[in-house]
Amino acid sequence: MKKFLILFGCLFLITGCEKNELIGEYVADGTQDVLITEDGPKENVEAYNLELKKDKTFVLEVLEDTITGKYQVDEKKVTMQQDDGTVWSCDIKEDNLNCDLYASQFVKQK
Repeated sequence: MKKFLILFGCLFLITGCEKNELIGEYVADGTQDVLITEDGPKENVEAYNLELKKDKTFVLEVLEDTITGKYQVDEKKVTMQQDDGTVWSCDIKEDNLNCDLYASQFVKQK
């Protein structure tokens, strides 16, 4: 039983210390900015910013609005759930996020 508890504790520490390389700030790629609204897509909008935080929350600044919510990572995909219930996702491509809502691509800032 003690060996099991020690093994479990080690696994917990390893998992708890896992580095989330997605954490950070992203800017929508200016060449591909497309804002998806209720009225349909709008192209060539101002750049907007996405921040993924350690506590699995995000802040998205779109034009004059600030959108907040929670995210989860599943292999090569990030799923966002806004506080209003809207769900959207992004495929992870190197340091970029290719998303199905707001911007087609967010580029991580170094």
